[in-house]
Amino acid sequence: MYFEDEEEKRHQQTAQYINTPYGPARNPELEQRGIALNSTDSTSRDKTNGIFDRVIEPVNKVLSAGNKMMPLNLNDKYKHATVSCVGAQGGVYDAAVTGVMGLGKELVDIYNKTTKDLNENPNSIYKSKEEIFNDSKEDLKADFQGIKQGLLHPDENCEEWMKKYYYPYRR
Repeated sequence: MYFEDEEEKRHQQTAQYINTPYGPARNPELEQRGIALNSTDSTSRDKTNGIFDRVIEPVNKVLSAGNKMMPLNLNDKYKHATVSCVGAQGGVYDAAVTGVMGLGKELVDIYNKTTKDLNENPNSIYKSKEEIFNDSKEDLKADFQGIKQGLLHPDENCEEWMKKYYYPYRR
């Protein structure tokens, strides 16, 4: 579109902006809604609740499986793999949430082991930070093996399936 001068061009562009749903002059008769924070548009709230519900589902599965495995006197790597397998059986999204949870848990474990075990516990099984990092690395490998198997075998019993990869009982 050709404009006679800059002022006419600016007026035309402003008018185009105002007539969009994002412009400052919203016309409810034309069903134009803005994007203000106090908007009563329920679709954005529904999307947010849907995302929250979608995140909660794998989180609850992982926490439930972890709470079930925690008191059992089983191999730590087997526990990691089995819990991750259960969490990932819902699909790629669940696998991603499970992976983030596994990483978060290991970060907390590293912090606790380096600040408390090394400094305060003379009977600690860890003698250096290197041992702590190596143990966490192995835990993460087990987590991701479990995630992989959970994605590949969504209908299998993870407790039985992961016995193919990790001996479940402490030696």
